[in-house]
Amino acid sequence: MMNSTSRWIGKRLLHSLAPTTSTIAQSVFAKHGRSRNVWFLFGGAAAATVLATSQFLVQGEEIRARFHAGDDTAPMIQERRKLLQETIHETIHQILSFGRVSLPHYIRQSQPQCRIIRLSKEVLSSEKELLQVVHAILYKGARVDVESLVHLCHAATDVFRTEDTLLDKTTNIDMVSVVGDLHGCLSSLKSTLEMTGLLHDSDSATTTTPTSTPSNRCVVFAGDFVDRGEASLEVWTVLLLLKVAFPQQVVLLRGNHEDSKVAEVYGFAEEVQTKYQLSSHEHSDHNRSMPHVWKTLSDTFAALPIAVVTDTAFIVHGGLPSRHFKLDQLRQVTIQDRCRYNTLVRPTTSVDTLMERLLWSDPMPQPGIRRNRWRGGRGMEFGPDVTHDFLTREGLHYLVRAHEPVDAGFETVHCSNPHPTNDAVDSDETTTTTQLVTVFSAANYPNGTGTNHGAILQLYRDGTHKAIQFSYQT
Repeated sequence: MMNSTSRWIGKRLLHSLAPTTSTIAQSVFAKHGRSRNVWFLFGGAAAATVLATSQFLVQGEEIRARFHAGDDTAPMIQERRKLLQETIHETIHQILSFGRVSLPHYIRQSQPQCRIIRLSKEVLSSEKELLQVVHAILYKGARVDVESLVHLCHAATDVFRTEDTLLDKTTNIDMVSVVGDLHGCLSSLKSTLEMTGLLHDSDSATTTTPTSTPSNRCVVFAGDFVDRGEASLEVWTVLLLLKVAFPQQVVLLRGNHEDSKVAEVYGFAEEVQTKYQLSSHEHSDHNRSMPHVWKTLSDTFAALPIAVVTDTAFIVHGGLPSRHFKLDQLRQVTIQDRCRYNTLVRPTTSVDTLMERLLWSDPMPQPGIRRNRWRGGRGMEFGPDVTHDFLTREGLHYLVRAHEPVDAGFETVHCSNPHPTNDAVDSDETTTTTQLVTVFSAANYPNGTGTNHGAILQLYRDGTHKAIQFSYQT
């Protein structure tokens, strides 16, 4: 229970910031008002004020202690007020830049003690030992130490840099399982791994073995592994461990949150710094320095491939970048070019513009294509006609993507040719079904507070597919 002195400090901060919030909102609105709704802006400003202030109410205990010790607390309160003003201004900027109110975690909860695992070179080269670490993280609440995380990122990045930007899984692959957004939900990751057959759910690490990962099957994780969940670090670590253990059977694709700028805003950077207690400044020990660790994580994000093509499907995080997009455009993006972009938030070249649109785009029910109004202008909105034309042009049945929460965990949209010609009545084009399938695997999104199911999608070589739902596990 917060005592009266702490409440008083909080009231002083809120009272002094009321005119500040209004001033900041008005100044930002004057700059961005033409492209943002005024109520959206002021509502975001109010939410930013309340959430940011809660952080400093927690710190009020320190001020109270000094107050009762007879120290002059006015300079400290003034310092807190200034920092809080900057926090609110930055939060409003984030709301305007990213187009949705999704704020970072301002209240840092104390981290429970857990088993810390150090990865040796021998472990990184042993499939069995890697799986034992995976089991310890999933079922025992363990975590690798920060130096091991850095080494793991380097090992996984080396693998990613051998993979094409568009991965070809059309040869000798009988089944592809697709996992959608996970957003730091460890229980959903556990469910997807058990359903895809990658792991047994067992209390014994010795029985944590691959069960359904022969060379003719693979599992594609379609991006957005981090942010908006309390276990993004653990989810990301497990996925990297599995990639190193099964480089051919496990595919990790880049999502729009695997981005150095986006993940700084939506929680992953703060989670890493908090759990490892990293310094915000350069440190003599690079593995204790957040800038160094974050650079390593960002480089791994940038190395992730962008999409997969199978015998029947194109799998990507977001959607189609243009009306006349062809897979050859993505094939022409070299590994070196792909790895150059730690962030795709403000693309400046044809390469990062193409990748940004593939990761940020969304389908819409209307025909046509236009800039995405719902994500701050990032990516495109594309209609069923654009999907149908693309799939028909490439000889595919499905466009499989993630990126959007759906209540059932998956959603299928049939994209038949909206304007068939009389000459095509008896052609293969009218009888071929083209579908857009959205898969979202974070159940009860976000962070266990929602009500949606999670799901995975299984694609078979004969052109059929099956979606499998699951519920949130506490």
